[in-house]
Amino acid sequence: DHLTGMVRILPISSQDTSKNNKHCCCLLDEIPDGKKLHETLSDFFSNDESEGLAINGIYRDDDDSIHVRVSVPEIQSLTALRDKILVDDQDSLAKLTESLRKLSPGIDPIRLDRTAIANLYEKMILCLEHLTKHQGVKMRKIQGRIRIEGAAGTGKTF
Repeated sequence: DHLTGMVRILPISSQDTSKNNKHCCCLLDEIPDGKKLHETLSDFFSNDESEGLAINGIYRDDDDSIHVRVSVPEIQSLTALRDKILVDDQDSLAKLTESLRKLSPGIDPIRLDRTAIANLYEKMILCLEHLTKHQGVKMRKIQGRIRIEGAAGTGKTF
């Protein structure tokens, strides 16, 4: 019943401490301990609104970016994921970078593919077939025509 999609983390720059120069690389090369990387990314993507969101895999792409396969149980978690990446981008990514620097001190700030996130959100939102509990209660009260208004992310789409 969960929606599944990919979050793309772009290639990073890293400081080669032995040669004192920067090079472009994959995050998986800098943090080869997959379990610690998984835990750090899970902590980043989790919050009170994204309960149940899970990381199912971390994959390398040909361009040294990585794809994080996420499973989203409901609209609230999907909206929280979207907001964390598209709205709270700088602050959240700074915290993620600091967490990853504890595992590999030389890495530069993490960058996410924001277009891929927007496309993921659109794809997932269009897959929703069931009303939330709140929407179901409101739907049963409706008689006749209605007009639904609300801010983005408030659950109007059903």
